Amino acid sequence: MIEKGKVAVLYNPKDVRIEETNIKQPTQEQALIKVKACGVCPTDVRSYTGLRQGGYPRTLGHEWVGEIIEIGSDFQGFKIGDRVSADWRVVCGKCYYC
Repeated sequence: MIEKGKVAVLYNPKDVRIEETNIKQPTQEQALIKVKACGVCPTDVRSYTGLRQGGYPRTLGHEWVGEIIEIGSDFQGFKIGDRVSADWRVVCGKCYYC
């Protein structure tokens, strides 16, 4: 069981701090993922430079890949050790557009 992790928090333009944070344990229907790599996208850059205002403090890095390290008792579809990636869009995964 992992209890602490690190996160990059942008408090203001050009003010990024790496902080320790508490890790929420997965519920019965969730998985805990250890992030292995995280991209820096144009949204992160605009936030850092101040071209995208508001919403501070903000956690950076919504494009990542990782590995499932814990699963809840009712979690289905993946197993511990599976590699996964983030998708910030809400998708069904079944229709033509997905």
